[in-house]
Amino acid sequence: MITTQSNITPVKEANELKTRTSSFMVNNSNSNAGVSDKGIQSSASSLDSLRLREQAESRRSASWSLLVSALSSSNDPRDRKEADILMSCRGYVSKVTTPEGKSTIRSFARSCNHRFCSYCEKRRREETKARLVAASKLLVTRYDPGKYMYMWVTLTLDPNHPSVPRDTRDKLTFLRKQGTRYLARKQVNDLVLGSYCKIETGGKNNNSDHHHIHMLAVCDSAIHQSTVDTLERNWNYGHSKVKVWKVAEETNEASLEMSKPTLSRYLGKVALSPLEVSEEKLRRTVAAYRGRRVTWSTGVIKEALQEVSKMSYDDILEGETIPTRDQDPEPVEPTNCDKLPDGNYTPLMLLRHINSNSRYSRYAMYLLNYYDWSLRETRRVRIQERLDSIQESISIKYTQ
Repeated sequence: MITTQSNITPVKEANELKTRTSSFMVNNSNSNAGVSDKGIQSSASSLDSLRLREQAESRRSASWSLLVSALSSSNDPRDRKEADILMSCRGYVSKVTTPEGKSTIRSFARSCNHRFCSYCEKRRREETKARLVAASKLLVTRYDPGKYMYMWVTLTLDPNHPSVPRDTRDKLTFLRKQGTRYLARKQVNDLVLGSYCKIETGGKNNNSDHHHIHMLAVCDSAIHQSTVDTLERNWNYGHSKVKVWKVAEETNEASLEMSKPTLSRYLGKVALSPLEVSEEKLRRTVAAYRGRRVTWSTGVIKEALQEVSKMSYDDILEGETIPTRDQDPEPVEPTNCDKLPDGNYTPLMLLRHINSNSRYSRYAMYLLNYYDWSLRETRRVRIQERLDSIQESISIKYTQ
C-alpha cells in the first residue's frame, strides 16, 4: 500500500482540490516518472543528470546548515526564531513496513519560504525565472530590439565613498534609496522605459558587505555607446557596469541571473569551498535584510509583469507542460530488489545511494521517483487552483 502524507495531499482528480498547498518545485524533466517492477534502465545522460542533482542538493544542504548554525547560536531572539523557521523546512520520503510485510510510503514536503532558505529558493527561482522569461516575450513584441536598447546594469557601493554608510543595515537602506533616485534622474528617466531591479549581497568577504543592484532595463535608444555612457555616469557611489542584454539570445541567462537567491547562492559557494564565512557576517546580513524589499520594477517591465501575473502557470512556464494524472501514474514499487530499511530519506540521501550504486540503488531510485511524483501531483493541483480562481473571477465579473 502506498499513500502520501504532507501538507500536500495528492488527489485522484484535479477538481477534488479544496485548499491551496505549498511544496518544493523541482525540474523532473530527466527523472523517471514511473517505475515498473521490471526495473529501471538508466542511460548515461540520466546518470549524469542524477550526479548533477546530487551536487546541487549537496550545495543546498551545506548552505542551509551554515545559515542555521549561525542563527541558532545567536543571542538575538529574532535570529533564533528564524533558525526555527528554517529548520521547519524539509522534504523526505518515509518508508514503514506493516505487520503484514507490506511497505507504506509517505512523502512529506514543507516549505518555510524564508528568503534565505537554500531549499525554498529553488522553487522561487523557477517561478521568478518563468515570469521574467514570459515578460521578456511580451516586451520584444512591443519594443523591437532593433529599435530599443535592452541593457543589463550592475551598480555597486564603494565602501570608501564618503556618502556610503558604514553600518550594514544603513548601507542596504542607502543602496535601495539611491537605486530609486538613480532611475528618477532626468537623463536616466528620459532613457529608461522600464526596469527590473534586484539587490544582492556577496558573502565571501567577512570584513565588508558587497551589497549591489542588478538591473534589466529597456531603453528608448538604439545607440549602444550613448546608452552605456548615460547609465554609467549617473551612478556616483561606486562601480557601475553596463552591457547590452541580447534579449533574443540571453533572455534565459538574464532571467536566471535576476531570479537567483539574494544570499543563498553565495552561501552555497562558500560552504563547499576552502573559504569560510563568519557566523557574525551571516547574522549581520540577515538582520540587514529583515523587513526589506529587495526587488522592484518600473515602467514597461512592470506592466509586462503585471500581465504575466494574470496568466496561468501553463501559460507562464516556458515550453513546459505538466502531464495529466493519466499520463503520469503513481510509481510502482519494484520487486526482486533489496529494500531500504524503514526510515525517512531525503532526496540527497537517496541520490547518494543511487550514484554510489549501492545494493539499495534500485529501491532508492523508486523512492526518489515517488517523491518527485508527489511534487508534480501538488503542482498539478496548484495549476488547477489557479485556473479555477481565474474562471471564478471571470464568472463573478460577468454576473455582476
